Amino acid sequence: MISVNFEVPRIPVTINRLSREHWSKRVLHRKTWMLEIRAALGTGRKYQELRAWAECGDKVRVEVHVIHTKEFDPDNLYSAAKIPMDAMKGIGCLADDTNKHVELVVTQAIGKEKVTQFRITRMEGGK
Repeated sequence: MISVNFEVPRIPVTINRLSREHWSKRVLHRKTWMLEIRAALGTGRKYQELRAWAECGDKVRVEVHVIHTKEFDPDNLYSAAKIPMDAMKGIGCLADDTNKHVELVVTQAIGKEKVTQFRITRMEGGK
């Protein structure tokens, strides 16, 4: 299986915080993640590979690993992946963020740095 790995030097916003913010802040979070993910992927093979999979509608496994100074609750951990997933869809790296197109796995670790690591793997059989 072919995988694309990259990391973004930020952590996603939890649903608890997101639900208390004005809608314009949520839009800003999404746009910031779009820019950060696009910068992390660059213009080369990684970005082109993801775009090709998305254009074909291939199913992918998206692994999101959040490294943060404190642990998220399990429900907050999975919900925190929403903004980065929407951002990846927005820049054309995912065909859609539904179960038909994505198998999502979200994990976390405690660390000094605040970073989110991604591994996107094309599923066997493509679709």
